[in-house]
Amino acid sequence: MLTSQPQQGISSPAHLPAGSTSAVKWFSQVTVELSYWHGNQRLKNLDQFEWHGDAVMAPALTHAQSKCDFYQIDESSSLELWAFRSQWQVAKVREGADQHWSFADSLDHDVTRVLVSHHPVWSSKHGKMSPPDTWPGFTATFRKIISVDASRSTAELGGLVTAALCVIEQGPEALGLAITDGGIRDLTITRVGANTRSAGCELLMVTGAIAVAMSPYQAEPGFDQLEAAVRSSVGIKLSLVDGVTASGHLDAGQRSTIWVVEGQNTLNNT
Repeated sequence: MLTSQPQQGISSPAHLPAGSTSAVKWFSQVTVELSYWHGNQRLKNLDQFEWHGDAVMAPALTHAQSKCDFYQIDESSSLELWAFRSQWQVAKVREGADQHWSFADSLDHDVTRVLVSHHPVWSSKHGKMSPPDTWPGFTATFRKIISVDASRSTAELGGLVTAALCVIEQGPEALGLAITDGGIRDLTITRVGANTRSAGCELLMVTGAIAVAMSPYQAEPGFDQLEAAVRSSVGIKLSLVDGVTASGHLDAGQRSTIWVVEGQNTLNNT
């Protein structure tokens, strides 16, 4: 990690969870991850560069090029080096006598790091890539079932459930995917019915949407590949205030996220 500099904070946008105190602010954070790939399979993760803005890009790509020079990797090589850029909103709190901003360990909903965007930015085969907002864009909608205390009203749960995007370990499909806007839109909570395996609990369906794009750099880009990339690479973590979730073996872990990719992206037009 690079040495941090003073950062400008932002107030929590509508899609971010509220802070537990008024001292919490959300800051932009950029990470660039480097990795070796062969035959569209990830072989090894390299360094990760982190900064509060795109100043991180230059040293990250310089380091990537130095690795290519050392191992004689060029656009004709079967071994490739890829760079992925992620933008986050991270929660920080003022601490100590100097009121320095420090990363928050936890908030009310236990969400302190929210993914805004994620996409490849450079590879040894393609060089610097075009911005993903110029790629074909689509809307990806999700649904996820959770179990909660049946005594909670739907209106009450609307203020207690937080959804955050996460990128899981990426397979070859991820090379053709960009998350252009990970800010979850149209977050909706719908009661499904009683949880027959947990007394006093009900099942809820949480739905929402994000914006994604399909890379023009892949040899065989297509809608099916994009949908497979979203399903295999992107997840939703739901967080609830203590006491709201149901207890019991069935609900000990997060259920799978179900994704559907729809038509041309409409989120940027709202």
